[in-house]
Amino acid sequence: MSERELYERLRDACLNGNASETERKKFSALLAKSDDFVDDYLEHAQIDATLAWYGQSEDIPPLNQVSPVTPSRTATDKWLLIGVAATLFAVVSGWIYSSVQANAAKSVAYLESAAHCQWGVCTIPTSLQTDLPAGRLRLISGVAKLRFPNVTVTLEGPVDLEILNTKACRVYSGRVIGQVDPGGEGFVVETPNAAVVDRGTKFGVAVKGNGDAQLDVIDGVVDIRHHATGQKIRAKGASSVKADGQQLQVIDQNYLQLQATEERPDKGRFEYISSSDGEGEELFLTYGDRLEGNEFPRPLHTLLVKHSESQPHWERVIVLRFDLSTLSKDQIKSAHLRLDGVATEMGYASLVPDASLEFYVLDEQFERAWDSESSKWASFPGTVSNAPIINQDHVNLIGEIVIPQSQPEGRFIMNDQRLADALRSDRDGLITIVLKRATSGTGGPSYVHGFADRTHPTATPPTLRIEMESPSNE
Repeated sequence: MSERELYERLRDACLNGNASETERKKFSALLAKSDDFVDDYLEHAQIDATLAWYGQSEDIPPLNQVSPVTPSRTATDKWLLIGVAATLFAVVSGWIYSSVQANAAKSVAYLESAAHCQWGVCTIPTSLQTDLPAGRLRLISGVAKLRFPNVTVTLEGPVDLEILNTKACRVYSGRVIGQVDPGGEGFVVETPNAAVVDRGTKFGVAVKGNGDAQLDVIDGVVDIRHHATGQKIRAKGASSVKADGQQLQVIDQNYLQLQATEERPDKGRFEYISSSDGEGEELFLTYGDRLEGNEFPRPLHTLLVKHSESQPHWERVIVLRFDLSTLSKDQIKSAHLRLDGVATEMGYASLVPDASLEFYVLDEQFERAWDSESSKWASFPGTVSNAPIINQDHVNLIGEIVIPQSQPEGRFIMNDQRLADALRSDRDGLITIVLKRATSGTGGPSYVHGFADRTHPTATPPTLRIEMESPSNE
């Protein structure tokens, strides 16, 4: 039985007055976990009360202080039913809050102030200057201030926030300001995609309905960790960071210091080589002679790739060179290539189906026959000079990925054994990889896919992650 099915069974039992004490406790625990269940229960209780008003309900829960009644259309019975309905709704609502409070009675915060506040459905009390247990608060409008030990969190309605414990809260949507005083360091504000760990500062968190958040450091220092990727950033004063489902992205980095791009507990067994290391190079080539910026503004710090059979003059491929001179080739176990997709605002994504991106390795004899400063489509050995196609005589396919139409941004990983094989067979300490989009746009200004280059201020450049064999003496 699913949690929803259990809730509905217990809800009906409570409304019918048939729930045992054990069932009531289980139901109370479910309500404490989900404000959706609270909303649903209040709605059903109100419906029962309304039906009782009109004498149509046969499922009125028995109340000790109210004598059983039968539906009647006389004035006396109608007023008696009104009393039953009103009492029922009051008892139901009161029981919800008293039950939830009983399950989380330990005080973890304090409602210090509330100005012009209109509260929605909450699972904990909203009386001014009241100790608060763990639970959910929904502020429709107004400004309220919560006091944790050495931490103040100000809610700006509308906001949906959950108090977790004395050291943490979770913001589902809306805007809050956190002020951490000495002794409150380590306070955590969770969002759907990231966690903000305060190191003694003042900061703001604004969460959209879809879970995306903007984190603004007003003063001091915070550490931000992305849930899905483990990416970590330490932000200092006057910095802003966006957290979506794919990554952390720096918006204002005037005073931002990157602490780490990601957690690497396995460092030592893995090598990371980006296109910015050593003799690494990168560029994108366009088949036609129409320069970016004439018709479409070219995004900065971005490598572009496109394929459109109806517009061959906009054919684009990406070329990446990686410096492998520090690798012990015979110890390579596996490898993958990481790319961070970024928005280009060039063309329409709906004009491109889910797109297949192909990866080719350039033959080693042509490795030094190109550079990022002077190479053009006609001179690059991996393309055909007079046609918008790859020169299949000079390259070998080593992998593919698919970019969803609805999600051209975020981290993409090409993981194929052929990549590791190509790295192991390298002899000159360099490898060039060519990226081509095999999927054509369906016509018109179809989307140009973009990936962060080595100058991008927030995203990671193209990077090889290479797993090495453990030394035999370990």
